[in-house]
Amino acid sequence: MAGEGKLDRARVNDYVIPIYERTLDEVGRPFEDEIGQRLQLESLSLHAIANPATERYRDDGDPSAFARELTGFVRAWSEPSLREAFSASNAVLAELYQRLESRLRDAAADFVFEVHAIRAVIRRRG
Repeated sequence: MAGEGKLDRARVNDYVIPIYERTLDEVGRPFEDEIGQRLQLESLSLHAIANPATERYRDDGDPSAFARELTGFVRAWSEPSLREAFSASNAVLAELYQRLESRLRDAAADFVFEVHAIRAVIRRRG
């Protein structure tokens, strides 16, 4: 869309989605320092979580429903950030998400993914 003049190329090039997924080691490391004097990390583990969109797609094979659901999920957390970063209008954002949905639909079979969560059990010392 930047190549079509619908989004400012400089803003697109500078945009960063502020998401970082920590490793188990990174989550546990603070408990080796000062915080570990007050809190004890009892256990730390990684768990697979059912991804509703992927589960439904595996059951029904409907790439359109899969793409629509994932696009809605992405839009829910990304739209405010994109709107501000790009000063994008409602029409431009609608087109951006329509394009995402189209690409997800076309690549649904290769885009199925698993979600994982870190579970930490922490106990107060003393």
